[in-house]
Amino acid sequence: MPAPICLTCRVVMRCVENECLVNDPRYGHFPRTFYFGDRFRCPGCRHEIVTGFGTAMEDHDSKLSDEQKKTSRYFVHNVADLPLIAQHPHTPEPV
Repeated sequence: MPAPICLTCRVVMRCVENECLVNDPRYGHFPRTFYFGDRFRCPGCRHEIVTGFGTAMEDHDSKLSDEQKKTSRYFVHNVADLPLIAQHPHTPEPV
């Protein structure tokens, strides 16, 4: 498995969570979509990334529990969409 490298600290990031649930919020006619990926953290600066998304799980077809949906981390595709995240105050903070 490829290991991400923190360009700031110049060290290999460590996997801290497998099957980290993230979701792309509903926007316009696009449905809210969930993905599982691996969460990596830099041991130096503690920046985190999620990578290795598998197949999308659309909200209406998913078998996710309400708790899983509630604790998933929101993401957006570009900086202009960052206000969408502010609409979801329950997004967990990085650990």
